[in-house]
Amino acid sequence: MKNKYNPHLVLGARVVFGKNGSNLGADFEKKVPHLLELIAELKVTTVRVPLNWACNQPGPNKISWEPTADKIISLLHQKNIEIVGNLSSVPRWASELEKKDCDLFRKKGVANLMNVVQPKKTALPEYSHYLTQALDHYGKYIKYYEFWNEPDGMGWPIIKRNEQGTPIDIIYGGNPELYTAYLKATYEVIKNKNPDFQLAGGSLESHTSFLEDMYKFNGAAYFDALSIHPYGNGSALNYKWIDEIRNTMVQHGDEHKPLWLTEYGWNIDQLTEKQHGEFVQECLTYLQKTPFITIAHIHTLNDWRIEETNPDSVAKMGLVDYSLKKRPAFFTFQQCVKEIKDKND
Repeated sequence: MKNKYNPHLVLGARVVFGKNGSNLGADFEKKVPHLLELIAELKVTTVRVPLNWACNQPGPNKISWEPTADKIISLLHQKNIEIVGNLSSVPRWASELEKKDCDLFRKKGVANLMNVVQPKKTALPEYSHYLTQALDHYGKYIKYYEFWNEPDGMGWPIIKRNEQGTPIDIIYGGNPELYTAYLKATYEVIKNKNPDFQLAGGSLESHTSFLEDMYKFNGAAYFDALSIHPYGNGSALNYKWIDEIRNTMVQHGDEHKPLWLTEYGWNIDQLTEKQHGEFVQECLTYLQKTPFITIAHIHTLNDWRIEETNPDSVAKMGLVDYSLKKRPAFFTFQQCVKEIKDKND
């Protein structure tokens, strides 16, 4: 008789170790050790960590490994936490951004998105060379990778220009053809480094059409798993979309590939404490009964400030608040993880 539970499920979290929603500026004296203790208490075994091309290669011929990421990765490795390395962001020199483009991003209040604009197609060789060195650098710690973050939405903004070439607007939703070209390059470099390393493509936020286009541009052979972010928008998860994505994969012969939920979670301001706990319970019950999902990261372990200098800019999505005080849902999550482990032992 088959086990009705999901024996391959690995539960984890996105942890904001630093400032402004990132890992940069992390406090390694107090905050980081406390967050590592919370990870241990939850008994999750994987953490998603950004590996930023923009930070690591500020110039075409200059690679300088960002020290904060190195420290965090080393600490997680010491704690036997499996890392999913999120390969994202683009250096300014590898993008097509000009000064007027940057001014438009600032005018619209989305200057933070300048680092995730689409890279130049001509920068593919430089990217592949960088990634080869990145795998030499990170490979002893990381065997799971994910390419980009939400390229079907705000994670891949494109400049709209008038006939004179002047930037007039920012379009969100990405370029699936160029994304797939970079995904192919990423896969080839990773598999050349180590065939056992795993790469998730997609990292989609809501658009099945983007996945269809990935298949259209012959991307099927270039990802081991598909990652999605099925935020429920008032419910625990977007179950309908998960099924739609899964059906699309099956239709294209990819039923053997797993799904990774590299983000799921809720805005705490829109929930009561009771609802927060119920959503956690519902999600983890669903995950343990859904064998095609093998990795799931709750977004997030802790609240963070969008702008560190602005106390009113807290993104309240954590199982613990900004001061790292545990919410009731923390204990619900902890108990669910224990029950899952007991059932699968």
